[in-house]
Amino acid sequence: MTSDQRKLERLTQQNYDHLKLQKFAETGVSKTRSAAEQIYGDKWNYYSDALRREVVYSFQSSIECLRHSFDKIDYLEIGSAQGMSMSVIGVMLQETGVIGDLVSVDPYFQDGYIEGAGSPFSNVQKIEINKKARDKALSLYKSLKLNVELLEMKSSDGLKRLLNEDRKFHLIYIDGSHEGLNPVIDFGLSYELLQPNCIIMLDDHSWNDVRGLKSLCDKHCEKVDECWKVAAYRVHK
Repeated sequence: MTSDQRKLERLTQQNYDHLKLQKFAETGVSKTRSAAEQIYGDKWNYYSDALRREVVYSFQSSIECLRHSFDKIDYLEIGSAQGMSMSVIGVMLQETGVIGDLVSVDPYFQDGYIEGAGSPFSNVQKIEINKKARDKALSLYKSLKLNVELLEMKSSDGLKRLLNEDRKFHLIYIDGSHEGLNPVIDFGLSYELLQPNCIIMLDDHSWNDVRGLKSLCDKHCEKVDECWKVAAYRVHK
């Protein structure tokens, strides 16, 4: 294990109880976990970590930056997998009364793919994302009364389609493929889909092919919050 990997694992093992979650975030966690336990059983958090306190705090910080400036927040998520982050963010937007469009872009390939296969963690759990995973994610959204529009296609195709439809979003979470040029392509297309001065969140920014993109955001964007998993930025344009 490299020094960076050891540092990352130490960060995941720290206690984050000092981070104060507001009522809307606590409710988001509670409702999402309860619904996920019904659908996924003991494996409700098998891979996502979307309900960890430090991760939810980053989501909360992003919503807080936006909710007093907009009557509704349109949210786009690239790579929803089991639907955990889409669900908790969706419920948080419900609870604050600013929920707008919820859009997910995920191909859910027929043959499936292994989520987490290239993780820098030595002991990361890996799951297969396929049509069964899609159906469970959709069931999760339905149980939480979230109307999620799913574009079942590769991120580049889905984002281009949204651009062609002149769609815009206030909050975008880039959680697609973390390898090769995919993070940069997703960011470039997301930039064009982002409302002025709104927020993009990068997932797993410690991965090799995301790290450089994060460095650019550190230099040229306004950081809203950062934990070991998520880095959120207000993009001024």
